[in-house]
Amino acid sequence: MKSRFLSIVFCVLFLAAVFLPGPVKQARAEVKKGTTTGEEISGESAAPKEGSFKEIKEEYKKSATEKLARLGKKIDELEDHLIIVGYGINGQNVANAARSAKIPYVIIELDPDIIHKAVENNEPIIFGDATSEVILKHVRIQYSRVVVIAISDPDTTKKIISRVRDFTDGPYVIVRTRYIKEIEDNLRLGADEVIPEEFETSIEIFTRVLRKYLIPHDEIEIFINRFRSDNYELLRNKEGSLKSNIHINIPDLQIAILEVQRYESRIVGKSLKESNLRKDFGVNILAIRRDYKFITQVSADIRIEMNDILYLLGGPEQIAKLNIILHN
Repeated sequence: MKSRFLSIVFCVLFLAAVFLPGPVKQARAEVKKGTTTGEEISGESAAPKEGSFKEIKEEYKKSATEKLARLGKKIDELEDHLIIVGYGINGQNVANAARSAKIPYVIIELDPDIIHKAVENNEPIIFGDATSEVILKHVRIQYSRVVVIAISDPDTTKKIISRVRDFTDGPYVIVRTRYIKEIEDNLRLGADEVIPEEFETSIEIFTRVLRKYLIPHDEIEIFINRFRSDNYELLRNKEGSLKSNIHINIPDLQIAILEVQRYESRIVGKSLKESNLRKDFGVNILAIRRDYKFITQVSADIRIEMNDILYLLGGPEQIAKLNIILHN
């Protein structure tokens, strides 16, 4: 779930970088056009199971070029495109989002097994090391709009950021990192946006907490957006404390699920009207599960039976009181 949520954050940020108007494009350095040879597309990797490195590289290069052509762009004509470094879960989700938005993109990956699967899925993928100047030229880094670095190795991530910035200041660089402590170094090296798993995961956890407290969805979104905006700068500077001027109204209600495990003459066998659940306990029954059926039209005449599972809305204290009565 953590990886899935982080992937969603990645996709939102890169799409914002693509569609928001940016500054006038800087002058581009002249780079010799043309595809690189198989020998030039290089990088450290485990040895493929079949065939030589040269054959594997040529196969992947040819496949990626063909798929880019089907997208209406040849690799040596790519411009204003997205470059995805790493084709793990995050990279795959960013690629899916780019494809849906009809944004041209190319993927850089070192793992032959991952590349093989990507080729089968018709992905425009390049076998190579993103710290290599040859590879960066091959994917036309100087003409790209966004670079997403979605790998787990923090040292390699920093090397890629440095190499990209040595080559060009043009693209907007979004980086995925595992720890908050890595934000500052990545920003200093030239990243424009750093997404730490620790912080985003804590936000996702607290989002679920707020849902449990029945906070409306739109209020949760406003709260989380303000919390993220106010505190990212804090995480970067490592000074001060979390902003505490964000307020949210938490209703004194909860949804609970209770099973009728004990016979209580005031409740079991009685209709809701006869049992006075709302009056005596301050709770409302939203639904009842009886055996394998759900009763969602709960009328005042319906009777509560042993082993019923009650879906209740009420205050925490009232639900706790009823729980004591219904449970062994």
